[in-house]
Amino acid sequence: MGTTSGYITRNQDLIINMDAANSRSYTSGSTTCECLVSTVEGVLENGTSFSPEYKGGWSFDGTNDYLNLGDRANINPGLDSFTCNVFFKIDPSSNNTNIIASKGNNSSGNIGWMIYYHSINEVLTVRCNGDNSISERAAQYIPINKGQNYMVTMVINRTDNTIKGYLNGSNIGWVNGNYNGVFTGNSISGFGSITNSDDFLIGERPQLNLPMIGTIYLFQTYNFALSESQVYRNFRFFGGRYDLSIPPPPSFSNDYSFEFDGTDDKVTTNSAIVGSDITLSGWYNLNAASYTAWQYQFATCIAPSNSSASNAALGKFYKRGSQMEIGVQAYDQNSANYSTYAVRVQLEGAGWNHVVWTYNDTTKHIYCYLNGVAQTWTNYGGTVTTPYLTGNAIHLYGSNLIMGAITPTSTTGFFSGLLDEVSTYDRILTPSEIIGIYNGGTPNDLTSLSPYGWWRMGEKATYDGTDWTLVDQGSGGNNATSVNMVLSGRTSDVPT
Repeated sequence: MGTTSGYITRNQDLIINMDAANSRSYTSGSTTCECLVSTVEGVLENGTSFSPEYKGGWSFDGTNDYLNLGDRANINPGLDSFTCNVFFKIDPSSNNTNIIASKGNNSSGNIGWMIYYHSINEVLTVRCNGDNSISERAAQYIPINKGQNYMVTMVINRTDNTIKGYLNGSNIGWVNGNYNGVFTGNSISGFGSITNSDDFLIGERPQLNLPMIGTIYLFQTYNFALSESQVYRNFRFFGGRYDLSIPPPPSFSNDYSFEFDGTDDKVTTNSAIVGSDITLSGWYNLNAASYTAWQYQFATCIAPSNSSASNAALGKFYKRGSQMEIGVQAYDQNSANYSTYAVRVQLEGAGWNHVVWTYNDTTKHIYCYLNGVAQTWTNYGGTVTTPYLTGNAIHLYGSNLIMGAITPTSTTGFFSGLLDEVSTYDRILTPSEIIGIYNGGTPNDLTSLSPYGWWRMGEKATYDGTDWTLVDQGSGGNNATSVNMVLSGRTSDVPT
């Protein structure tokens, strides 16, 4: 990801960047505004004036002033993710709705999006419409004060299907829906394209009503969804210019996962997992349609320490008939045989899920938790209420953790899908700790649980042109290395 002077650019993905304080973007007295990252131009309509405060801003009189950037296809979210970021101030004299930025989307439900302030409720709203029906309207809102500088960021995310607002770099305090309760959600799941042919306007909307009275200092648009940490980074860079206090950074941000192609991708660690008891945790988004046989999510052997067993594992997906299952395969030295237990869970189309395996070396019990809930086990012979391995010689085998395959030399059974936030523990986590990791479906900081291994699947990872190195953020100091995974294997599709 590229940067310019410390704020997020991602180069080709920052498609509009106009700053009234930058002479390359705007010269006082001109009616033309130039984009700092492209050839896009905007026109100041109806005598919109320049304010020198905070090194420069555009002042809108609340009557008919606005900045027109025309109908530009790359300012349409369409079916893709999109971000709009604006530094602004609503004039204290305002007693009406103020449109800060918009493309389509009026009160009757036209397709499009907008950011606006409503003086009666004194709230700031980010909103988008997928069509003219109430069912395809989504928004978030938050109270703000007139006469005060703010940074507002609207993120339309087609990965988690939400529209979110950020005020001064934070989503805290935003309420789903619109202020009068006509619709109550921020989900855009099922929305079609919100592309329209209206002009992109700053300080007004295409219907040329509800003009803004106040100041716009700077605005940016991106053709991807900025993460919380990226929104905060922009605010931290620019906020001080407008006398905005900079809050501490988010305590935890999950921005990346890794995508495994099901052909030959895997990630290997460099040393054995320690401890006789073990917990293994991770998030997965399974590409179930590609499965015809055994496929491994992550694997560590459960077998005698002197065994040569090469395909015993925790955490494998497989298909039996039309049923997708997740299971354990363990090697019993006494019977020289494999013992397979499976949690029978239908996984097709399940999206992101969290799985935890625990193994007790004393009782030989193995438990599985899906999305924080302990699962009922089924083996080939019937239901087992307390799954365990009967061979007394069985204990945790000193195996490396493999993600996406069963062994470092595997040639078949590769995982197809996404993995995120994989962690190991040299103890058995309690049910409440496991529920805490699941956290209602959103990964969180695991530091307090003292993981032995913690691979965040992208954060702090580096790519040398051939392989990724994944930093172990647990206590084991055991960095992991990708095999056959290309640069684009790191993605921004994460559980939320």
